[in-house]
Amino acid sequence: MQLLIACIGLITVIGLSYLVSSNKSQIRWKSIGIMLVLQFILGFFLLRTSMGTFLVASFAKLFDYLLEFAASGVNFVFAGVANKGSAPFFLNVLMPIVFISAIIGILRYIK
Repeated sequence: MQLLIACIGLITVIGLSYLVSSNKSQIRWKSIGIMLVLQFILGFFLLRTSMGTFLVASFAKLFDYLLEFAASGVNFVFAGVANKGSAPFFLNVLMPIVFISAIIGILRYIK
């Protein structure tokens, strides 16, 4: 049943994209097919093999580590702004994004 729903969703997205396309003759179906096959291969590798799940878990740990740094930076700058026990969207979601974006900008600058 899940496979059927996934196929219906894929066909629906491709069909809607085709319908709203302003230049239907320029659609390269071979490229779309190659990208779909690559997506299925990568999805199988990353989700169904032990090496793939190890890679995904490693990337997840890396991002957890970065988010810990972001939380420390936000706490340093905005300590005491939020009420105890509350989780404001601004401090918990938006500020870590700004913090990590600044880190990426610095790293890109120093190459």
